[in-house]
Amino acid sequence: MKLSSIPWSVLLALVLTSAAAAAQPARPQPAAPLDRRSLAEVVQFQLAGEDLLVATDLSPQRRVQMLEIPELPGKATALVDLRPGRDSGSIILRLTHTAEAANGQHIKTSVATTFGAVMVERLVESDAGSTLVRLVQSPVQGQMIIAREGVVQPLGADRVRFSVYIGKPQILQFELAAATFDDLRRRHPLETAEYLGPIFRDLGNEPIVRPYRLGAWQVFAEALQPPPQMQSTVRRLVPELDSSDLRQREAGDELNALGGPGAVALAALSRENLSPEQNLRVDSVIAPYFPFTPREAAARADDYGFLLLSIADGPTAEIRAAAAARLSKLTGKQIEIDREPNSDKRWADVKTLRRELQAKL
Repeated sequence: MKLSSIPWSVLLALVLTSAAAAAQPARPQPAAPLDRRSLAEVVQFQLAGEDLLVATDLSPQRRVQMLEIPELPGKATALVDLRPGRDSGSIILRLTHTAEAANGQHIKTSVATTFGAVMVERLVESDAGSTLVRLVQSPVQGQMIIAREGVVQPLGADRVRFSVYIGKPQILQFELAAATFDDLRRRHPLETAEYLGPIFRDLGNEPIVRPYRLGAWQVFAEALQPPPQMQSTVRRLVPELDSSDLRQREAGDELNALGGPGAVALAALSRENLSPEQNLRVDSVIAPYFPFTPREAAARADDYGFLLLSIADGPTAEIRAAAAARLSKLTGKQIEIDREPNSDKRWADVKTLRRELQAKL
């Protein structure tokens, strides 16, 4: 039977179940040499229209490769196959990464794609129980593999399913359906940020599920005054953007390294005497942190959903505090937030607050 005649659902089911087969006892084998590859070579995520697309720079070998990925300490394997002459969905990839966290948790992350279907999954196990996060995207309207049961079910126009199981034994906490991946992250931003955000961060593409994060620098710019030293650094570097090619690159790299605070300082800088070249380079530095039009930024400052996301998941304590202050002003309710960088309590508080404000969201 030709591979092209096999339903995609069967192919993805084989990809998803192969890990279980690999776990069966086997005769001891000599350790295979590790192939050292960067994370960007191994897996890339991007949006193709409104769908999630997975790509890799690994060469098709039709065998499991043992990988050493510097950005992902632990053990990694990848299986890559490619069918020449097919469309962009012709890649078959299964990436598995396992690691032991400092707190004793065992973490297994899997990415699989075949003919346009995508599965991203993470299982975190500890003595206290486990958490399973699964995202499955179907390439065909009206069908979806429910990976946990290994069956195909008709789902109408909802091609994406996102589910979370927690406990010992695991109990389904929620399952969300959406027409596309972009639809999922727009309709359920808190859930995707909380559960999918850490996975995609570890896999090198956090912005794909947290597109709002860097834009918070623009929305709360007035409340985020850069320190005087930052402002003087920006004033020193901007004139050098009009110098020799080498110095332009160096100055541009230094400005990019300043991150969000540098972008806020640049946005407040007078451009009256800047050359076209300087303006172009300043815009390129600011762009990731100032993605909105002024009207869009003003709308987000009044958007309860955006403010809740920024409280729970803002990139800095200052941004989280600015979002809390703004929401307090809009609601007349004093909002206190946990200031720890990665706070489960803050996520729980935001969920409670969202329920209280549900009628206004």
